[in-house]
Amino acid sequence: MGLLLINGLGYSALAQQPAPTDSAQLAPATPAIAPAPAAAEVRPLHRRVGFVLSLDNRESFVQSSAVRIIGLNAGIMLPNRRWRVGLGGYTLSRSYADLYVYQIKNGKRTKKVVDTLTPELSLTYFTPNVSYVFLQRRWLEVSLPVEFGLGRSHYTETNQND
Repeated sequence: MGLLLINGLGYSALAQQPAPTDSAQLAPATPAIAPAPAAAEVRPLHRRVGFVLSLDNRESFVQSSAVRIIGLNAGIMLPNRRWRVGLGGYTLSRSYADLYVYQIKNGKRTKKVVDTLTPELSLTYFTPNVSYVFLQRRWLEVSLPVEFGLGRSHYTETNQND
């Protein structure tokens, strides 16, 4: 006994008539539509583990200067669709040379002078993270992320005169 569901119609293997032995009795066999399954036979859909990949950009301030931290977060959404676990990586590289340009007025002329010290900030870190999703719609998600970061930051000043 077999049942095949195609496009919502069921075709039962038992409903087909046996093949005729006489060539005059050949007629196209019409498949019978199987009855809908009883309520006790319907199983709930099992949700699968889903893969999540997202760009994660953050804005912050360093010494009153706006910086952008660029990141990538990859993880899995557990089957209940409430918990997401993952690993993120973030980086920042900022040269402050353009902030250290001074204007000196000599009579009628203004001259721009670049400072000889060139500061630079770099930051790299990784975060294992867990998020609990309160609300998830097509264009909206409300979640509570918890992250622990491990990485390094480096601040250097280079003297252009050396």
